[in-house]
Amino acid sequence: MRRILLLILLTFTLNAFGQNTYYQINSYTYVIKKSKYIVTNFNITNSSDYKILLWLDNSNGICNQDIKVKLHDYFFKRKGDFSLSNIISEYGSTIENVSTDIYCTFYKIIEPKKAFCITILSKQDNSKVHIKVIDELKRQIIIVSENELKNTGIRFYNFNNLIAMSFKEEQLILSSTDISLPKYTMQKK
Repeated sequence: MRRILLLILLTFTLNAFGQNTYYQINSYTYVIKKSKYIVTNFNITNSSDYKILLWLDNSNGICNQDIKVKLHDYFFKRKGDFSLSNIISEYGSTIENVSTDIYCTFYKIIEPKKAFCITILSKQDNSKVHIKVIDELKRQIIIVSENELKNTGIRFYNFNNLIAMSFKEEQLILSSTDISLPKYTMQKK
């Protein structure tokens, strides 16, 4: 049993270091006029020498998909009239402004040795929902290294073309209601 646990721990550690991405979660609370709030920060640090690509995906079964399918579905699958890759390729020439929708057009390129933070805010009276939101966000965060992207065979015109429309800020702040939860977690028992 100890050997199995050691093997699982070693595999997890190797995967975490192999991605060169440090992922840390911390929370704190505060009060404003008798209302208590919980804030949780997802701090993602790129400790590699290459860029990484991050986005949020609320698709069911995303955990079981390989990275090539995840990339294709998010960037190349049509969402309405266009795919995100169509918008990216036209951005700056025929398309000037694109509203950031966290599940359709949001992505962030994190430069080497830089960090990005996703902050979730909710009222403390919804702490059970907040915990479900945190668990769901862990599942929805997709991180792909520049090397992994190249190995998929999926071709953007150039990885650098993604930078033009990448989320510019170093932090994304969301309320707990902004995160899509699976329907079964929303039901009351």
